[in-house]
Amino acid sequence: MAGALMATLFLVPLFAYALAGISHLAARALGGKGQGIGARLALFWAMLAISPAMLFQGLLAGFVGPSTGLTVVGVLVGLGFLTIWLNMLMEVER
Repeated sequence: MAGALMATLFLVPLFAYALAGISHLAARALGGKGQGIGARLALFWAMLAISPAMLFQGLLAGFVGPSTGLTVVGVLVGLGFLTIWLNMLMEVER
């Protein structure tokens, strides 16, 4: 439990900041004109927006267990996150 707490509170934000920085640099290479804070906001708001779907995925995993339905929900959650994040990132890099 201590390891999960450590990862959630300390390591996930570090990886998220690194991912936002990398996405900003990639957008700059493709002609983006935004700032780094916009990339960070896009990533963190996308994570916040998809959190109810992630909670549903966890609920389904707890009640049903490993199944095809859980895999489908996981793929939909991942696609939803990518859609929201990339749309926000394109908007802030204009």
